[in-house]
Amino acid sequence: MMNTTDAMHWIHEFRSIIWFLVFLAAFAVLMFSAWAFASYVDKKESNGSFAPDNRFNDDWD
Repeated sequence: MMNTTDAMHWIHEFRSIIWFLVFLAAFAVLMFSAWAFASYVDKKESNGSFAPDNRFNDDWD
């Protein structure tokens, strides 16, 4: 059974590793959010929900 001083010593000992894991988890969440948003936009574009860009399409006949 660990008491408080042992836990504090462990946290102090592996502080850099813990910070690395925290930042790695934050980066993973950020990358997943970017992937989910890109997938959502891609699905919308393939579905035709976004208006197509016809500004340079002057072929009326």
